[in-house]
Amino acid sequence: MKVTIDDLSKRLADIVGLDFKVAKDSVKSLFTIMSEELGNGNDIVMTNAFNLEVYQHKAKRVRNPITNEPLEMKTFKKVRFKPCLRLREKINES
Repeated sequence: MKVTIDDLSKRLADIVGLDFKVAKDSVKSLFTIMSEELGNGNDIVMTNAFNLEVYQHKAKRVRNPITNEPLEMKTFKKVRFKPCLRLREKINES
């Protein structure tokens, strides 16, 4: 099952007692802020939930599987999702 921004907004509106539009704007703003921080190279720590860590892959030599031509892969950044222990336990209960 996929959870969309609308789904999150409905739950937030129900829990906090906000109007749906205000809740949706809040959820979108949160994701915008998180994207900007990750784009700036900052990690995000959500205590008792998860961490989002920006890490950099090293440059390495690879080969094209079709032509066997060696290629140089440049360094690049990725985001790593690390769930906290409580979240891992909850996921593995199901």
